[in-house]
Amino acid sequence: MTVTTVALHHVTNPLRSLVRPDLPGRFNELDVLRRHWPLFSATLDGTVVPPYEVLIHPSSRCNLRCSWCIGDHVPIELWNEEDRELAVLDAAKSACEVLPDHLACPDNMLKVVEGIVNYRMVAPYREGGAEHKTEFRVHNVSFSGLIGEPLVAKRALLPAMRFLVDHGLRVGLFTNGVLMDDEVAETLLHIGYVHLSLDAATPGSYARVKFGGRSAGEQRFRAAVGNLRRLVERRRETGSGLEVNASFVLYPETFHELYDAAVLLKGIGVDTLRLKQDISNDRPLEPNDIPVVAEMIDRIENELVDDSFRLPQSTSWPTRRTWCAASRPAPSPT
Repeated sequence: MTVTTVALHHVTNPLRSLVRPDLPGRFNELDVLRRHWPLFSATLDGTVVPPYEVLIHPSSRCNLRCSWCIGDHVPIELWNEEDRELAVLDAAKSACEVLPDHLACPDNMLKVVEGIVNYRMVAPYREGGAEHKTEFRVHNVSFSGLIGEPLVAKRALLPAMRFLVDHGLRVGLFTNGVLMDDEVAETLLHIGYVHLSLDAATPGSYARVKFGGRSAGEQRFRAAVGNLRRLVERRRETGSGLEVNASFVLYPETFHELYDAAVLLKGIGVDTLRLKQDISNDRPLEPNDIPVVAEMIDRIENELVDDSFRLPQSTSWPTRRTWCAASRPAPSPT
């Protein structure tokens, strides 16, 4: 297989016009291509090399019931060797049969992370018309919860994180934060980042969209906020380099709390607030909600964003400027 090397020079690179130049670092596609060219080149050449990052879902169980949970929309296909047929299971939290939590077993999880650490190979890649060789390995491991909360599997998760950190990998955790106790916090201080999904600014709204409206959801909100606050305090006390990020899903019932959530998170000491949408698209915002969101985003940028608190830009988020431009009538043809 012949591979044509794409020059990354700013004048000759044909991809330059296809990416946004204002996105920083790892969010910029061209920057990612530059930094990981050997991986990209080797893959184009048909070589199977270790991925740069591995995403692990430790558990199918969750302690919340978010209205937008993508797990409710994910069919799980399992091949039944005995019957020689494909079984389709339901990943929804309301399903009568819960998917097995094999990685919640510490021994099983340890085998997985040991395999990740040991997965290394030297392979060729092409750059500048010449062939080179380098060692490929996994650099990042993120623990997340497409259909479950990772900290439900805490007994397996924490030793796995410590093992990966001890072997020089960058580790991240996506969590709702409710189960983030002191033992968890002390482990997190040694990883690269934690991302907490808050999605509301008040206990009542949180309970409504993340716990089926039950009053116990209000206590879960207070637990998540309190745990996040203690984690940031411990980071300050220890000088940890942990990145602490949070997210907010723009949902019809709670989008109006976006600015208040940003104030709360900045006051706690969170580094970055990321905005999300209901990716199942079951409950998108109404057209009349867009200018309200745009006003809040502009207000956050003007009043809260600084060197210690970031709101990453995205072309999919409305700002007052883009909304006004979009709502302005088109000029009449002359």
